[in-house]
Amino acid sequence: MNKKELSDLMRNNRIAMITHLINVAVILLFCLLQAQEGTLSWGYVALVSAVGLAPVIAEYCFFRINQETPAIKHLVAIGFAVFYTLILFTSHHSLMFIFVIPMILIVSIYNDPRYMIMINTGTVFESILISILGATTGKFAYSGRDFAVIQVVAMILIGIILISPQKHSIKIRHRSLHM
Repeated sequence: MNKKELSDLMRNNRIAMITHLINVAVILLFCLLQAQEGTLSWGYVALVSAVGLAPVIAEYCFFRINQETPAIKHLVAIGFAVFYTLILFTSHHSLMFIFVIPMILIVSIYNDPRYMIMINTGTVFESILISILGATTGKFAYSGRDFAVIQVVAMILIGIILISPQKHSIKIRHRSLHM
């Protein structure tokens, strides 16, 4: 691996970590405001804070040791996935799924279509699951069939739209290396 690739990974790690921190902080701010109003318990806020901030702290620790570690890519994606799943399945708001979109966008900087397919499959699966469970139980901030369909289709479109350019970019880069 040459120095440029290493510095690209370092830059990607830094951007991903900062975005992860900001996204978690915004969600936790909303949780704190809801707890202050009495719509969420402080115990719940403590739980989601621990789940949300633990991977962010781990990312920072790994970054301090080695700024070019591939572990950060996985901590960002998996750490936020666990946090997002907890928030999605315990929220009283049907629009919580929107908070995964910035994270899907930011993980795309690693330009790994296989990884993006796995991540997007997970978000689509969760959207379908939350829609089915919401429709059958009336829970999970279910807002009706139309909203559920829009959520699932939006997550599918986001996945397709993000993965296609990555695959194209890799083909172009591969061709230019072999010329």
